[in-house]
Amino acid sequence: MSLKLTRSQILMIVVFLAAAIYFGFRVVANKDDGKLRASGTIEAVEVNVSPETSGKVKEVLVDEGQAVKSGDPVLNLDDSLMVAQRAVASAQLDTANAGVLSAQNALNTAKAQYQITLETALAQDKNSRLKDWFSQTPGQFDQPTWYFTRLEQIQSAQNLVDLNQKALDDAQANLTKVTQAVGQADFLQAEKRLLDARLAYTIAKTVNDRTQNANTSQTPKGIYNLTHCGTNQGYQLTSAQLTNQVYSCGQDPNLAIAGTDLYNSAQGELTSAQVAYNNLLNTQAGNDMLQARANVSVAQEKYYASLDLLHSLQSGDQSEGVTAAKGAMEQAQTVVDQAKKSSQQAQANLNLLDAQMKKLRICSAGRRRYYHG
Repeated sequence: MSLKLTRSQILMIVVFLAAAIYFGFRVVANKDDGKLRASGTIEAVEVNVSPETSGKVKEVLVDEGQAVKSGDPVLNLDDSLMVAQRAVASAQLDTANAGVLSAQNALNTAKAQYQITLETALAQDKNSRLKDWFSQTPGQFDQPTWYFTRLEQIQSAQNLVDLNQKALDDAQANLTKVTQAVGQADFLQAEKRLLDARLAYTIAKTVNDRTQNANTSQTPKGIYNLTHCGTNQGYQLTSAQLTNQVYSCGQDPNLAIAGTDLYNSAQGELTSAQVAYNNLLNTQAGNDMLQARANVSVAQEKYYASLDLLHSLQSGDQSEGVTAAKGAMEQAQTVVDQAKKSSQQAQANLNLLDAQMKKLRICSAGRRRYYHG
């Protein structure tokens, strides 16, 4: 079977073969490195810049169409606000560091004061540290006095102080309850009158003694005069004034009379107040009040006695002075620790602002052209 081709078909076959031969030659001529080689122009019409920190653009560092490589600065954002914030943070750091220095100095002083106080207390306690070794143990005790350590005795004494303080509070609360009970008004009034009369009598007696002894330079110096001028002791006379007259003590008569009148009036009121009070003693209100007041008085003395015992045990390194100095030292250490934390926080704030300010300069992330209007 024969195939006849037209002239146009033959021409197309020739052109196809020529093109195939040409491109085949080009492929063989190129290096076989797997890269696509081409020539031409690639143009980026717009580049979107997305900085980590928002803000107003302060300065553009590239020209339109300028080619930049990775890491080249492109623009700067406005840093005025962060500069002000950094100045504040820097001042806060300086203040915090100064606080650390001041606190450390205070701690050093507290430590030195504690050491001085401790050494002084130990020196003072040198002769009494072993007093329990040589003290006579009461017959009611089965163990010697030294059996319990000083610290154990102090702890026990402190417990007693606390218990006795509560007992005193309870006794005082009961006294308040008794005074507020129905039927106590008359007795309370009698008590108040008696107390006022006692104090008034004490004052009047002191004033009267001074008025009766206002001697002049002319006062005789005999032994009887020195003993009895201004008084009525040892003589069967009606008043101190008469004694002064007999022995020429030389008081101002006006002062002497006024003083005697004051004294007699106060003594009369005291006697009357005492009688009124005594008349109410046999009542139930009187008995309750007397017992409540006695309970308060005993509880108060019990509390004071336990305090005295506690203070007597607190010597040497357990003395109140040493304890106070130790507490001051520990408090100073706490202040130092807090000051250091404040300094660390201030430094962290400053570091954060520095890191944020570095992000105000926007740099290129790759090779590209930037266009801006």
